[in-house]
Formats: sequence, structure tokens, C-alpha cells
Amino acid sequence: MLTVCVILLLDNTSATEAAEWGLLAYLSAEGGLEADAERYWHVLLNAASAGTCDVAVQIDGAGAAARWAAAAHGDAVWAPLGPTDMTASGSLTDFLAWAAEHHDSRDYALIVLGHGSGLATLSPERSGIATDGGSARSLGVAELAGAIDRSGLAPLELVSLEACYGSSLEVAWALRDVSRYMVGSPGEVCSPGLPWADAIRALPGLPDGQALGRELCLAHDGPLVCVDLGKLDVVCERLAGLTNVVLTDIEEHSPSLRLVRSRTRSWGYRDEMCDAAGLAALLGAHAATVEAADAAVGLRVALEGAVCARSRTLGDSMSLGVGLFFPATWEPVPAGYAGMYELAADARWGELLEQHYRASGRDLIR
Repeated sequence: MLTVCVILLLDNTSATEAAEWGLLAYLSAEGGLEADAERYWHVLLNAASAGTCDVAVQIDGAGAAARWAAAAHGDAVWAPLGPTDMTASGSLTDFLAWAAEHHDSRDYALIVLGHGSGLATLSPERSGIATDGGSARSLGVAELAGAIDRSGLAPLELVSLEACYGSSLEVAWALRDVSRYMVGSPGEVCSPGLPWADAIRALPGLPDGQALGRELCLAHDGPLVCVDLGKLDVVCERLAGLTNVVLTDIEEHSPSLRLVRSRTRSWGYRDEMCDAAGLAALLGAHAATVEAADAAVGLRVALEGAVCARSRTLGDSMSLGVGLFFPATWEPVPAGYAGMYELAADARWGELLEQHYRASGRDLIR
């Protein structure tokens, strides 16, 4: 796959000016996604050949990796890498810096392809996105954000997580300083992936990441959400307000938490996420106190403001498609959550879960 020729690009003339959009694709294909990654490769390089956008691609598969960069209407540059750990933060930083050397686009969108495991469903090294089939490790969200920050390209216009279970408040909160918008799915992302061929056709007329995210959501058959990361400060503030109220008397609030969680839609590899907006809506109706109900309604309103687009699969239901760690059962869940995600501490959500489980006779957060 990595030796596919780039002859189709060699007859193009060099670009005379920077393209408005640069699409950067970090494709961790080893482990069963080789065909999907090759499809992305073709779609993106054809877009560069047509002059639609600048493109940079890094693909890992069959024990080796390689990079391609192609400016709009320009020739392709190819660089073999050999065996590469795609979960290493430095690998992503190097790729983004390399792409910046070849392009000077107005706006950048980063595509991250890989198997996703959701939030803390496995051992910490395997919880995240873009699992490397060779190392059996995953690129964690903190590593993803750090890599983007160090690359010099932040803030990106859009980060598109082309992996299962990528849409959560925890992930979005971690990316808030390195990207303006995020696209992700709270459920499975089935082959052949997101509809980039459709989105690219509209790309020249799209002004920002919100418009690009909306195109992806409208064209996708599965659950998909675009989040305005600039509005997450209010979401975190409202979530913290809710947790502060609940933590004033966890014994009083735990019964209503158990009730509403049992009625809230679940997401994730092991149903470890609840739909944050659905939970807030139900708490608004069933919270133990007026203060908690008001705080939950405020959280729901903030989430509605932050979600800029949803796929048709999500419809007009109570669910907005943004997850929040809150296991649906009493099944023991690996303990890495509280230390892996900033939101757990910033909104005191990790503390709330720990006290809630303890008040319910369980101790799942170790």
C-alpha cells in the first residue's frame, strides 16, 4: 500500500499561491484499516491534484510508514519512514511540522484515523484513539493535544477523529486550546470512514471548521457530531456547577443519579459513556433538589450551544451525541479515567463519580 505510485500528480504545475485549506491526515492503518487508509490516500491526493487544497498524509501499515505532501496543483513529495510508532506524540508532532514546511495554507484540518477504544475502557496505554496495531498502544488525547501544540500549527481549524467512540466532553475539553472545532462519533465509525469525498467537493466555498464539520455530519450515515471548542468553557463551568451542587449531599442525590443514568443513552466500547445532554435533560426533570435541576438545565443549554452540527442518525432526540464518562452498569471499569482527562478534575466529575459509587455501595474508581 505504501508504495502506491504518485504518477497521477507528476504532470501538475506548481502551485502559485497558498491554498485556502490544508488537509493533514494521520492514518494509523496497521491492524485492519489498511484498505480504509488507502481510500483516504486516494481521495486526498486527488483533491490536491485537482487544485482543491493542499494535502499531507502519513500512513502506517504492514510494518512501515511513509509520508506524502502535495500542494494544490503541485507535485507530490514522498518520504519513506520505516517502522513507526503512530501512538508516540513525537511522531505526530514531526508529521505536522513536516507538513508545515511544505504548505502555507490559510486553514488546516487534521484527520486522525485509527481504531478507537473510548474512555478508559482498557488499560491506560490502550485507551484513546489511533491504535497502532504493531505496538498495541493508543494515541491518548493528551498526547494528541500536546503534539498539535508543539507543531506550531495550533490552533487548527478542525480536528476530525475518524475513530470509534471519539466524541466526548473529555476529548473535546483536551483539544480546546489546539483546535477551533472537533468532529467525532460517540459510536462506531464503520468502513470506509467519513465522507471526505463529499466534503472536499464543497471545500472551496467553506469559510471555517464549523462549515466543514457540518458538511461531514450531513453526509455521514452514522452518528457524528461537530463541536465548537470555543464554547466549552461555559460547558465545563455548568458541569462544575452541577457537580458542586450534587457533592454538597451525595447521599441525597445518588438515587436520582442512578435513576437518570439508567434512562440515558449509552455510548462507548463498553457503554462507559452516557450522553451528556441526555443526562442533563433527565436530571432537569428528576434531580433531588431545585438547585440541582436548575444546574442540569443550564448544562443542557450550554451543550446545545456548543454542538454546531449532528448527523441525521442522531435526529431530534434528547441525545446530542457527546459522551461523558459514567458507566452504565456496576461492572468494574479500569481506574485510569481520573488521571487521564483534565475534565475529571476541572469539573470535579471524577470526584463526583467516586463519591456516587461509594454512596451506592461500590468503589469503581481506584
